[in-house]
Amino acid sequence: AYDSGGGIFCEHSSPTIENNTISGNSADDGGGGGIKCCDGSPTISNNTITDNTAHYGGGVCCQYSSPTIIDCILWGNGDDLYDCSATYSCIEDDDAGEGNIHDDPMFVTGPLGEYYLHPDSPCIDAGSRSASAASLSNRTTQADGTRDTGTVDMGYHYPIP
Repeated sequence: AYDSGGGIFCEHSSPTIENNTISGNSADDGGGGGIKCCDGSPTISNNTITDNTAHYGGGVCCQYSSPTIIDCILWGNGDDLYDCSATYSCIEDDDAGEGNIHDDPMFVTGPLGEYYLHPDSPCIDAGSRSASAASLSNRTTQADGTRDTGTVDMGYHYPIP
């Protein structure tokens, strides 16, 4: 996008943006290379938001909004968060928030994409709730297809082939 919201743009709405990979987008003259929200209260959970660029807020930019950003991976976006915060997320920047970590998520390529988690990733079992409560216990973040059980993993969960 030229202006804002390279991957997803929402305005005057409160969508649930859940379990997506949002990668390789740009908002060259505005904010939110990955996601831009204005005047809303979106719920952004279990997304992998990576390798996006923007003039500000390469990962997520929320203006005049009250987002809930939780159990996500925000990595390689320059400024990962602008005018918002996250909890129980892996954020490359040192953004504060309950349960946040700032360690390399250790991405590996798997059968359906390039953002699977290495078995030693700090994002495994690091989320805010159980995988079952997140309705992700029949999906995987790992290239070997290990189902997510116990505490939910951060980031996108692939279908098990």
